[in-house]
Amino acid sequence: MEKYLSAVAEQIRCKIARPYVEKELRDHIEDQVEYNISKGMEHEEAVKAAVREMGDPVETGISLDRIHRPKPAWGVIALMAVITIAAMSLQLSLASTPYILRGVLIQYLFGFVIMLICYFVDYTVVARYAKHIAVLLMFMCVYCRLFGLSINGIVGWIRVFGVMISIKSIMLLYIPVFAGVLYKYRNTGIGGIIKSVIWMVIPSLYIIRYVPALSFGVIMAVSMLSLITFAIIKGWFTVPKRTTIVALWGVIVGIPIVVAAIRLWSGITPAYIQARLLYWLFPGQYIGYNNTTILREAIRSTRAIGSSEMNLVEKLSGYNSDYIFAYISSTYGLLVGILVLSLLVFLVVSILGISLKQKNQLGMMMGVGVGTVLMINTVLNILVAIGLFPDTSTFLPLFSSGSSNILITYALIGIILSIYKYKSIYPKFVDVSLPNKALF
Repeated sequence: MEKYLSAVAEQIRCKIARPYVEKELRDHIEDQVEYNISKGMEHEEAVKAAVREMGDPVETGISLDRIHRPKPAWGVIALMAVITIAAMSLQLSLASTPYILRGVLIQYLFGFVIMLICYFVDYTVVARYAKHIAVLLMFMCVYCRLFGLSINGIVGWIRVFGVMISIKSIMLLYIPVFAGVLYKYRNTGIGGIIKSVIWMVIPSLYIIRYVPALSFGVIMAVSMLSLITFAIIKGWFTVPKRTTIVALWGVIVGIPIVVAAIRLWSGITPAYIQARLLYWLFPGQYIGYNNTTILREAIRSTRAIGSSEMNLVEKLSGYNSDYIFAYISSTYGLLVGILVLSLLVFLVVSILGISLKQKNQLGMMMGVGVGTVLMINTVLNILVAIGLFPDTSTFLPLFSSGSSNILITYALIGIILSIYKYKSIYPKFVDVSLPNKALF
């Protein structure tokens, strides 16, 4: 049997797949051996018969090699190429100087390179060192708070190969890393959930309190809470599913909402947040902060095709970033805006589709995390752009200007490509533990 398994494994070119294929074949042969013995065969005869029934080892190995090999997600790569060309063309058209134009070209090309690098990295390696990477990301938050560079008076930037990147954008990478942390607590009880919540709460609160970036912190928290919920539904934790999920959302979401309402009612909430809420709820009644009013007017004046009469470049400072969807719709027409949104919806649906079809549970959870954070950002950005949500800092993936969000989005897509690449290689559960190096 060992000679047969070795002969089969030699035909499989992907070295990562060999031990999993060999184990699968071994289990199948051993099951057949037991069956043969139950029919009255001697053990040695039963083994020979079971191996003989498996067929020629070379032909079997070649057949299995066709199945268990890395597979590029050509559909996602093609979609990313289309989105990259569209987004880069848009930002190039908005470049006012040769310096900005060169910067736009560099950030999109560099982003595509980052995506390919992440594609070639085995996502299980990220999960294996998930806790260490998570600690490193949190340390970077503290470092940027104390020693980070400042842009427009806002501290929290670091320079990477000459490119300024915001720590709040980098922390979006924490979401797939958190999926790896969550995977390590699989098959535990309420203790595992409590530890997962701690890994969720600490960076989210730090982002909200000290970066500060309320919207990014909330997006992170909701994304990670969704992953914990999904893990409970999939049976990763030995706890009552419905009761635990209700309790989690009630405590983690319900209590902050009540506290925020009390702070708002008592006037403790920062003035700028109160102003944004008031201008959103009662447009036209307050003077000074009128972004929401402008955005609503822009949407109302939008034509199906072609430019409207409103010049958002003069009215909104963030027309090429936070409010890029409003700019696209106002400048090129609502149908063009819908086309851009359709591309992103198709991308998110593809990501979630790839993830939910994964046999490997780790890849599924990491992919769902990436899809969730991109989906929430897209939805929130569109709602702000059309005036249906209070003005807050968001970005439309790949289309909003800003090297930080663009590069991190490419990295997240690269993780999805890595997950798809190994979809036919890894079994349902893969060991990502570090012997004698447990961290929490």
